[in-house]
Amino acid sequence: MLWLWCCTTFSMQGQSGIFGTVTDQSTGQPLPGVTVLTAGAGTISNGEGYFSLPVQTGQPVQFSFVGYQRLDTILSPTGTPHEIRLRPSTALLDQVVVTSSRYAKPLGEVVESLDILSADLIEQQANPSLDDALERMSGVQIIDGQPNIRGGSGYSYGAGSRVLVLLDNMPILAGDAGFPNWSFLPIEHVEQVEISKGAASVLYGSAALNGVINLRTAYPGPTPETKATFFSGMFDAPRQENQRWFGNAYPSFSGVNFSHRQRIGAVDLIVGGQGYTENSFLEDDYSRRGRFSFQTRHRFPSAKGLTAGLNGNLALHRSTNFFLWLNDSAGAFQPLPNTLSLNEAFRVNLDPYIQFVSDQGTKHLLQARYYRSDNETNANQSNASDYLYGEYQFSKPIPGSGWQILGGLVGQYVYSVAELYGDTTHQSNNAAAYVQVEKKFKERLTLIAGARYERNQINDEPVESRPVFRFGANYQAAPYTFLRGSFGQGYRYPTIAEKFIRTDIGLISIFPNPDLASETGYSAEIGLKQGFAVDDWKGFVDVALFHTAYQNMMEFTFGGADGSLFGFQSVNIGDTRINGAEITLTGTGSIGPLPIRLMAGYVYIDPQYQNFNDSIAALSSSDENVLKYRFRHTANAIVQTQFKKVNVGLATRYYSRMEAIDFVFEQLIPGVANYRSRQTQGDWVWDINVDWQLNEEITISGIVRNLFNHNYSLRPAIMEAPRQFVIQLSAHLQ
Repeated sequence: MLWLWCCTTFSMQGQSGIFGTVTDQSTGQPLPGVTVLTAGAGTISNGEGYFSLPVQTGQPVQFSFVGYQRLDTILSPTGTPHEIRLRPSTALLDQVVVTSSRYAKPLGEVVESLDILSADLIEQQANPSLDDALERMSGVQIIDGQPNIRGGSGYSYGAGSRVLVLLDNMPILAGDAGFPNWSFLPIEHVEQVEISKGAASVLYGSAALNGVINLRTAYPGPTPETKATFFSGMFDAPRQENQRWFGNAYPSFSGVNFSHRQRIGAVDLIVGGQGYTENSFLEDDYSRRGRFSFQTRHRFPSAKGLTAGLNGNLALHRSTNFFLWLNDSAGAFQPLPNTLSLNEAFRVNLDPYIQFVSDQGTKHLLQARYYRSDNETNANQSNASDYLYGEYQFSKPIPGSGWQILGGLVGQYVYSVAELYGDTTHQSNNAAAYVQVEKKFKERLTLIAGARYERNQINDEPVESRPVFRFGANYQAAPYTFLRGSFGQGYRYPTIAEKFIRTDIGLISIFPNPDLASETGYSAEIGLKQGFAVDDWKGFVDVALFHTAYQNMMEFTFGGADGSLFGFQSVNIGDTRINGAEITLTGTGSIGPLPIRLMAGYVYIDPQYQNFNDSIAALSSSDENVLKYRFRHTANAIVQTQFKKVNVGLATRYYSRMEAIDFVFEQLIPGVANYRSRQTQGDWVWDINVDWQLNEEITISGIVRNLFNHNYSLRPAIMEAPRQFVIQLSAHLQ
């Protein structure tokens, strides 16, 4: 490989060629994938930012890369390397995302709705885990840890997710339950979190039926960088004095996050971790956890474009899980007898990978993940699983043609033995192949088509396989106007937990269903992303209309499929559909001398059964045709401003009344019916943060969550946190 590179370089120089590297002007970091074009030839910079191209003396050369301003220059062969520095773009629509197509592209050119949660928004709120931060994003709700995008999922305790959570483009759901462990994700390394809305099964597989949440981590620049945050806080007493169970000893929490990034020769190294302790606002509920994480990347100087590395994460967690309240009045923050469970968890993932990017931008990536999740409980609910994931990915851009080709092979294997599943060994295996092609016409119209064929088997059951497809288009009608449309099919097979779980939680029993069948569906969307620039205000408005349909939808339902069970069982409830609309606004500007940063969104959904009947109505608290555990209206907003060295942020979120739940919660659990009869208007929750930057390295923050101490419940029989006061110290050293 070294011989080929040397020969290529020599021949290029002999043929009046140019060569060199492309870097980020502000950080000096090499930029792979930069398109380099002349009138008669084109190439793409490799993984080290290196390029070579035959040109005539004085010939114009164009350098373009997503997220950066295009550079048009005239270069002549000199026999020495050229240093090309690209300036990052400040336009919001040029923000770089990878989740939509698995390669970098501007936000304005994606074919489906996609939102970005930045690292600074997570840090400013002293969020101990990612789920707390995601609650502030438009169309996203987390109910008892279950992610839900635009009403695509309801509520199922600890099993089965239609939203695939990714860590650096690979699944990080527990293998047996298909459920995210939010505290395990290394938020100390976040570069940004991308939330893709709609079916993404073609690129990501089964659990991406309702969308994708992708945590992307950052690599070091040329200067070593260390970040650390220390935070401590307390829970205020509930607004109703009779609900105060803790006397004068206010429940409290504290934690620390740290991350260090550094280049050591040809090696990129990141180490970090988190420590967190909490005595909860819920009686007898607590959490103690610690996590260590690392990332490595080795760049091979003798083989341009070749990199390899190993990433990993290790966590220990001890906690109690609060499931049901005692009642809705004095016992709202106290547990119903026999519903608390003690849990000790050990989790680890190891991710080896090797990647090669050629001088023409062709990429070969081989990546793998081993994920071990081990949970020991005192309530006969222990479970452990080993999850193995492997993927080969190939992508190739064709410079000057507008074509981009992507394909891959995926294999997954889960091994589990657990009290939860009858102390029996269970296994599942999955294999898939996918391909996607993209064509860009005259810098305006982009068309995408993709297909995936997936094969799945649990234990020795018959093998199940099927194809899924996606199509999308994005048309730039004007410099800041993007029209888009997308259609994506989805497929989700049952998890081991959904088919074989058997347990009791107080009065609630959960039964297995070995006959549970897979669900399929599709998501369609049309949208408009309109950029604007009015005086010093810049940003964009995004409007989307969407339709989601599921066939053979799986949900935990009281009474099972035939109503004969006195408890819950995961069953196929039939066909469902969700129609809706979403509008979001993102922008920056100023009011007088104050700079303003704004993010806001509103989502309306109409979730229905396609064949609503009396038997379905009998299991619901509502007589109307509405899917359970959904909010018809949700809204979110974040406003930030800065005066000298003080930054102030105000955030709010709104949930309309949950119209339908399982009727058994109202019949069997004390206080649920009374609470729901009183709560008819929905819930507004407000947060505020004030950050004081002492110097370039140190920032002190004061944060108040649930500013007005609003009493509210998102899931029946458990209250959300009352007001919280937090102090945070952040240090950023370079």
